[in-house]
Amino acid sequence: MSLIVTKKLINIRFIIKLPFTGCTQSVIQYFEDGTDEVMYSDGLSFKQYCAKNSEKTFRLVNDKELDQLMADFMLSLNTDPNEVTEETYNFAIGEAGPCRYQNYGSGTAFHMEERSFGNNVDWYVEKSERYYTFANSALLSKDSLVEIIDNI
Repeated sequence: MSLIVTKKLINIRFIIKLPFTGCTQSVIQYFEDGTDEVMYSDGLSFKQYCAKNSEKTFRLVNDKELDQLMADFMLSLNTDPNEVTEETYNFAIGEAGPCRYQNYGSGTAFHMEERSFGNNVDWYVEKSERYYTFANSALLSKDSLVEIIDNI
């Protein structure tokens, strides 16, 4: 007969690699007996995990900190509108089908269905027979889109 020993989990934190790139490296579990273990690391403690990956810089964060880091990272993916060729615009509109294709203020816009990261997508705009693209959230409000397009 085998005896299964379990430890009581008291906390977890997320391991991120710096600079932060929008994802966690792993999760560290803290146990009541004072030990810790990095998940998916064959039982390594955080200290052992860091030593094994000494070329990387890690930071431990909690849920709230991770949420803020993710929000900041998502904002960092947004770009200003850049002019593209009509050919690029037409390729995008025919590639996967446009989402939210309609008039927004002084231009017509749509975004690609495919997400580049999280909810970020590539938006395409036609305004006064010129064409633009920018990266931003697929969930942008109509008012926000009108403001971006009107300011091109």
